[in-house]
Amino acid sequence: MAGKKSVIWRAIKATFLLVFYAVYGVVFLLGCMIRLVRRLSWGTRLLRNTISCPYCHHEVPLVGRYLCSTPGCGAEFQGFIQKCNICGSGCLWTPCPRCNAAVQVGMRI
Repeated sequence: MAGKKSVIWRAIKATFLLVFYAVYGVVFLLGCMIRLVRRLSWGTRLLRNTISCPYCHHEVPLVGRYLCSTPGCGAEFQGFIQKCNICGSGCLWTPCPRCNAAVQVGMRI
């Protein structure tokens, strides 16, 4: 009798763990897919030369002459806004030329 209870208890425990890990796997895969779609949308957004300001809908240039605002760098560089050519720091936002609002350029991970 005690042996049957032990076998039944192990079967219940194994079933519970199987369901738990299956649900955990689905949630993990959904999270990975959401992050992948988010990164792909940011990538396609940054492939263009301009992005639209979310406030005034003015086109904000992503390629041009920029001044790095990282403390200790302050380099002026020509090119894509996302990364300073001198110190390698990334840019998360840039001001809109028309309304001076912060337009998000980089994606926080």
